[in-house]
Amino acid sequence: MPLDVASVLSDSIAQLMVIADRRRIDIDIGFDGQTSVTVTAPPAELRSIFGNLIDNALRHSPEGSVVDVRLHAVDGQPVVDVVDNGPGIPPEAIDRAFDRFFRVPGTTAEGSGLGLAIAQMAAQRNGMRIALSNRTDDSGAVCGLVARVHLRSA
Repeated sequence: MPLDVASVLSDSIAQLMVIADRRRIDIDIGFDGQTSVTVTAPPAELRSIFGNLIDNALRHSPEGSVVDVRLHAVDGQPVVDVVDNGPGIPPEAIDRAFDRFFRVPGTTAEGSGLGLAIAQMAAQRNGMRIALSNRTDDSGAVCGLVARVHLRSA
């Protein structure tokens, strides 16, 4: 069933607004006007991918910060970026972030360590992939994480 990605993202954000409001985190959603994407995937799988990534961003960002969710194109290919202001993931742990039950040592946010594993498995079942990268400021210090979903359009 072809699904409009922008619509699924909006629904996923709406489901998590309680968490965002409780933590006073502003969710900024942006759509590149030139990127209208439909994907063929079970609706529950797509909601699982986006819901887990947005939930992680909300849990790991400091109270009062911003989480950006963007649908746009990179090198002509559609992607969704979930960008947070959290602590990021140490470079030596980034490859393990998708392992079931893995939690970055010292993490204080609640969770079981399953969200990224579930999201990645759902993405792979549907011909997509998720890549994680740390954001850095001008001084090179980590200032958040980008979870990028490489979409396979219908």
